[in-house]
Amino acid sequence: MGKRILYNNENVIIDRASLRQAYIDKYFNIYMNNLKIENTNYQEENFLKRRFWSDGTIACFIIKSIDKQCFVDYAISQYNIYDFGVYATPINRKGVSFIPTYPMEIDKDICLIYAQHNKKGILNLVMSYINRIVDVEMVIKQQLKSHKIPFVFTGDETEKDKFKDFFNKINTDINDLYMTGAELDNINVLNLNNGFIIDKLYSLKQQLENELKEYLGINNMGTTEKKEHLINSEVDSNNEVVETSRASIIDVLNIYFENCNKILGTKLKAVYNAPNDLEKEGVDNNEEV
Repeated sequence: MGKRILYNNENVIIDRASLRQAYIDKYFNIYMNNLKIENTNYQEENFLKRRFWSDGTIACFIIKSIDKQCFVDYAISQYNIYDFGVYATPINRKGVSFIPTYPMEIDKDICLIYAQHNKKGILNLVMSYINRIVDVEMVIKQQLKSHKIPFVFTGDETEKDKFKDFFNKINTDINDLYMTGAELDNINVLNLNNGFIIDKLYSLKQQLENELKEYLGINNMGTTEKKEHLINSEVDSNNEVVETSRASIIDVLNIYFENCNKILGTKLKAVYNAPNDLEKEGVDNNEEV
């Protein structure tokens, strides 16, 4: 019976996980840089944006002894018939004395803030894109490997080290290779006859990234096409998509911020950090820009 060969895919799993984390970090930093929450200090703003990214929600109440806003995680203890909370208990993760540990009435003593209408974290949708982007990246990596010239060595166990040495010399660009005729007969080049599709895969990756950037409200005009080749109507169309995507997060946040401001007296407001990046001088609809 021949030997069974077990293939270890641990390195592939590690590569995929590292690549996925790199894209998560990339888009997390872009999101953090683009969203601004007014009338918060830098610690409050950082905490809020991180919670909107991961959990999609946070609670706000007023510390009455010092009349200061406080943002905390929470657990809803009672719902109404419309699936909205009636009472919420703050989660005192740091064990501080000023965070209550009892249920507080929502929209009276405490207000809940959501980043999206579906009450989910922004990362939830971002991950659906990142997983597809990583899939394409892994195929690109596989394609690159397949276009290297693979060698097939035939022989017994005693010749294994000699073939390894031969292969290492090829990889290090050593020109003088000495082998017997019999050994040379045992070396073949594996021809996979696979076409070059890396350019198409890269375009697909860019398309997915563009869609993700649009969702995050990032102006991606000119990423896959040169901007000067786009007419004004195409620029307008892109701007409308980006503005709509920004509104899907900013407007939702401000709905809950306004409710919080009205009930608790805070002055919270979400704004996009680059409000003028979509402005352009007027040109004819058929004029290239």
